[in-house]
Amino acid sequence: MIPGARVTSAFGGQADVDDSIRRFANLEYDIMVATTIVETGLDLPKANTIIVNHAQLFGISELHQLRGRVGRRSEKGYAYFLTPPNLNATATMKERLRSIAKSATGREVAEADMKIRGAGNILGKDQSGNVGDVGYELYMQMVEEAILDLQAVSLPPAEDCDVTGLVELTPEPSPEALENAIPDNYIASRSERASELLA
Repeated sequence: MIPGARVTSAFGGQADVDDSIRRFANLEYDIMVATTIVETGLDLPKANTIIVNHAQLFGISELHQLRGRVGRRSEKGYAYFLTPPNLNATATMKERLRSIAKSATGREVAEADMKIRGAGNILGKDQSGNVGDVGYELYMQMVEEAILDLQAVSLPPAEDCDVTGLVELTPEPSPEALENAIPDNYIASRSERASELLA
């Protein structure tokens, strides 16, 4: 495909995966063929192009993470998401691929993902909800209203609560606190210890 290119690989279970990645980062290789092992936690500042084969099989967040592996620092990045030419893609697959092409930030990706998959049940165990039933904007308005309602709830004071013995915090430390806060073997002078605590 590219004559003279030096090629390495990186995949889970590979005995020398760390060495391959290090050598690629040190420009000993021109191309690295990898699995999604490179999705997170990998900083390759000189990498400028990523090609993801069968992109329709990935979630939008995975594609965003993979895209983020290139174009770091001063290098301009290029991400190519390939799908088979005769793919009979579902509407969801197409929407995911369109969304990743339009989304630049993590927040935009998260919002697009929520629009596609649904927001889920915020207080329950369900991971995908029915945001499509009411529409994204109305759903977000409903969530905001619910949060405001929860914040506005004022609880009556507990009548049977014993508050005796509670300590009032003051900005000035007590002499006992000064004696115990910083050990003598760190700062010998009591006045210097007090000064450090109040700084």
